[in-house]
Amino acid sequence: MELLGFRIQNYRSVNDSGWIDVEPLTVLVGKNQSGKSALLRGLQKFNPFKDEPYNMDREWPRGHRKDRDKKAPVVTVRFEFTELEEKELSEIAGKKIPKTIEITKGYDGQKVFSYREEFNPDERVEQEMVDKIKELTGLAIESSEKFHLGMEKYQKELKEFVNRHEFVKFVECLRAANQKLASSVSTQEPAATKDREILPKITANATTIAEKCPQKSIRSAIEIEIAKRLPVFVYMDEFRQYSGATFLNQLKERRDRNQMTPEDETVLILMKMAGIDLDDQIAKVGAENREQRALDLNDASITLTKEMAGRWSQEQYVVQFTADQYHMMTFVRSPQQTALVPLEEESKGFQWFFSFDIHFAYETRGALKGAIILLDEPGLHLHPKAQEDLLKRLEAYCKGNQLIFSTHLPFMIDLNKPERIRIVERGDEGTVVSDDIFGGEGDARFSLMAKLGMSASQSLLVAKFNLVVEGTDDYWYITAISELLKRSGKDGIDDRIQITAAGGASEAAYMATFMCGQDLNVSVLFDSDKAGERSEEALIKKWLAKYRSKQITILKIGEMFTKPRTEASMEDMLTEEYYIPFVQTAYRKELNGQILDIKSRNEPQLVKRIELELKTKGIEAFNKGRVGKLIRDDIRNKQVKDMPKETIDNFEHLFEKLRAIAKKWQVTS
Repeated sequence: MELLGFRIQNYRSVNDSGWIDVEPLTVLVGKNQSGKSALLRGLQKFNPFKDEPYNMDREWPRGHRKDRDKKAPVVTVRFEFTELEEKELSEIAGKKIPKTIEITKGYDGQKVFSYREEFNPDERVEQEMVDKIKELTGLAIESSEKFHLGMEKYQKELKEFVNRHEFVKFVECLRAANQKLASSVSTQEPAATKDREILPKITANATTIAEKCPQKSIRSAIEIEIAKRLPVFVYMDEFRQYSGATFLNQLKERRDRNQMTPEDETVLILMKMAGIDLDDQIAKVGAENREQRALDLNDASITLTKEMAGRWSQEQYVVQFTADQYHMMTFVRSPQQTALVPLEEESKGFQWFFSFDIHFAYETRGALKGAIILLDEPGLHLHPKAQEDLLKRLEAYCKGNQLIFSTHLPFMIDLNKPERIRIVERGDEGTVVSDDIFGGEGDARFSLMAKLGMSASQSLLVAKFNLVVEGTDDYWYITAISELLKRSGKDGIDDRIQITAAGGASEAAYMATFMCGQDLNVSVLFDSDKAGERSEEALIKKWLAKYRSKQITILKIGEMFTKPRTEASMEDMLTEEYYIPFVQTAYRKELNGQILDIKSRNEPQLVKRIELELKTKGIEAFNKGRVGKLIRDDIRNKQVKDMPKETIDNFEHLFEKLRAIAKKWQVTS
């Protein structure tokens, strides 16, 4: 089952979050005390790894005491079945089951299932039951008024149980109603003569209905199966660090007195992950057990090292345990080192990652597949590089799982995936959530903007007019040729336009979108290739279609040529004859005298032809930056007459379009 979205109500600071759509990885961005933790905790208790019921006394929103209700909803989740699940459940239902389902859980702990389209697998049986109830009531038409009113009352009660698909309670109600009717019939009153005649028929019919009624509905059988398939929700909010040393006897005393510290809990988790038993280790203290104990700890070291392999991307480490009597220490070393280093002497970042992995693996018991993982403010104490490292790790955890985490840290936000971002804010009506990245206020939006500023090569959000290009090379070429034209008395790019270089087509689209969200004028220049087309399509369908009031001007490189091209990148504007000698110079060492000849390469783009040619020379990757720097420096020392006319014409066409766009911006600003 895949989680599509959820909604939190009547929980802590959240009166009603509204529906929150989720991705395989979703990030809740908001300042402290905005309600991020409440959202995650409310969701986690839907189906926790360990039973954690909702507590109305502590978790009902403050200031709404009079509204408290045990049946009030707390969380509603929306799931989509896999094809296999849909097939299996449809077989139970005897008809095709809807693809999605919503399940609500309240303070009473009950789960209520509802389908997003009409679906009732018990329709035939329930209609038969309703018809039988009508037949019973029909038998009482000629009865006394008292008896007839009693039958109508019971008919209404019975229909309620049918509508709620509660067949067992229906039978119980039917039998109880029959007994009450029987006891209400007088054996003396002349007016009850007809009642006494009708009663045996009603009793016989009621008995037949009760015997033929199913013990449980098909719907309830389906819901039981769905409940078995519900993913486990794992919540983590404390990622405690372990210093690396402990006295086992003191740890045992605190454990036995139920007075363990957070670090004690981490040590025990670490030992369990490595297969070390605390009581067994204490029992082995003594000279006669020294050899066996050393073997045990060495085996545990190998076990944990394998378990944690590949966890730390900055550097790999080997874990090793040693013990002297009751004193046990954890050491770490890189595979290239021979000297042991106590864990407490490693960087805080490594200690954090090590502890994080230990806790994470333990909390999920290693069964990561199919879980909904909820992380509250991970990476708070890590430096920016380690935070980005953690974000990559979270990506890996999403394989086979879904993950939702909260943050207010810029480096924990991946701007290449803005569809993951949800803005969390707390106002007069409590915590609300939105995917409107333009509408966020205060700290939530600052986190997004700060991340943009840190990831771009130029400062962002300081110019009213902006041009976003795909890469640094594009920025170099545009600025260098613009300066060249101005030195020669010609028009270059409009001075009011600030150029921002992104890290590719997709990030260029997102940067342009964020700038537009700040009411800045933005043009984005894409290569005319598949990556540019995908980013243009995403920009139009995902963002501009959603925020119609915003304006972004989209330009394509292929449109800048005197004869437009369907496929082209910025390098094509420089011409092959001008560009190739700089490639030859940049790769002089690797080419070792070999001459590049790309005439026969059947690719429309210059860069692709060069890549194919370099591969034949044993050079797998083409670094455009090496060439771009040489060209930038060359253009700075040239005049217009020294450059290919086609190149000047292409860039003048681009600058002319940008100046025209800037004039429109000036009018509307």
